Amino acid sequence: MTGNLSKYICSAMFLAIAATSAEALPTRAFERAELFAACAGRLSALAAHQDGFGEPGAQTTRALVVTFEDLLDATLPGAYADGVPEEEPVKWRNRGWSEMASLLARSHFSFDAQSADEAAAALSARLEDCTSAVLPTGTEHRHVIRTESPTR
Repeated sequence: MTGNLSKYICSAMFLAIAATSAEALPTRAFERAELFAACAGRLSALAAHQDGFGEPGAQTTRALVVTFEDLLDATLPGAYADGVPEEEPVKWRNRGWSEMASLLARSHFSFDAQSADEAAAALSARLEDCTSAVLPTGTEHRHVIRTESPTR
């Protein structure tokens, strides 16, 4: 019974999120699963970065990771029905993590200010892609990422 209740809660959570931010969510199950997996990876990398620098936003970021993992779990049956191979969600998550880790490193450790600024802008865009899928438009979420590099 617990498994069914968990699936029901995830489905209800997904429907509530879709109702508040339908314009941000793809319509096909495998596209939603890819978005949720990529965002779980991106935010995992950000949380690791925040932990490494002792930033207070790490706990909030980890909570968002759990949200995306739950949403991914809820959409995987539909994605598999669409023909997605079982190993693909892991690749999507890893790609999101690698992408974010690379941007974080470039934004904080690049000797070229323009390159660092471009990476910071790309970080913000990636985070906006994710947070706009689960947070209502207009919600302040800038606390998730620092605006200043801890090393510059």
